[in-house]
Amino acid sequence: MIIFSIAQRELRNMFNSLLAWIILSGLSLIVFLILVTLVKSYLENPANNIGGVGVTGTIVSTVFYFCSYLFILIAPMITMRSFSGEFKNKTSQLLFSTPISMSEIVLGKCLGLYLFSLIAAVIPLLITLSLVFGTQLDAGLYFSSLLGFLLVTFTFMTIGVFASSLTEHIGLSAFSSIGIILFLFWLVELVASLIKVDALQSALQYLSISKHASPFYNGQINSSDIVFFILIITTFIVLTIRKLDSYRMQH
Repeated sequence: MIIFSIAQRELRNMFNSLLAWIILSGLSLIVFLILVTLVKSYLENPANNIGGVGVTGTIVSTVFYFCSYLFILIAPMITMRSFSGEFKNKTSQLLFSTPISMSEIVLGKCLGLYLFSLIAAVIPLLITLSLVFGTQLDAGLYFSSLLGFLLVTFTFMTIGVFASSLTEHIGLSAFSSIGIILFLFWLVELVASLIKVDALQSALQYLSISKHASPFYNGQINSSDIVFFILIITTFIVLTIRKLDSYRMQH
């Protein structure tokens, strides 16, 4: 399928640059340091030493949660060239003149970025799995934390692709992406707390990525939270397709 071909091209382009390798190397180092710090803290505090579930909840979930924070910066850096680079290098006209639908182009690029997220997820996955040599891990909590991390990173990647479709300026694309992510991750709840209208407050609180991500790191997999991430991802994919369809019509 053409979507998989575009995804393969996107992934290949990422790893043809130093940026992806630098990000993965940096992520490995940061995750290792976080794990060492958490293990040291865990061992020095006997109150946390309550068995395998305590280890998974205190250490593994925290590692995945912190990694999702890192992707607030990583996702914009990876996605900023998705379409902005095409616009800047004047290759967008060639891409958009092909008999490929805009949906296939956007889905292909997103799929390539999701594959990068899966590759990145291997880093905290393997590093935290080293704990099995010293204790028992809660498989359910481990899986829910991994699932939460992937849903959050997929969402951030999709937002980054949308931001990249808005401008040919790569730096502006990255900053726009960070702005949208920060708003939906944190600021939307702050805005909601300042609003006195209950219906509007509830609507804004529902848009909080952090609110829907937190249960996964506590071992709770709720269908409503999964639906939320699917809706957000789908919304930004549709918005990207609409924006690029408009760009194709004008050029």
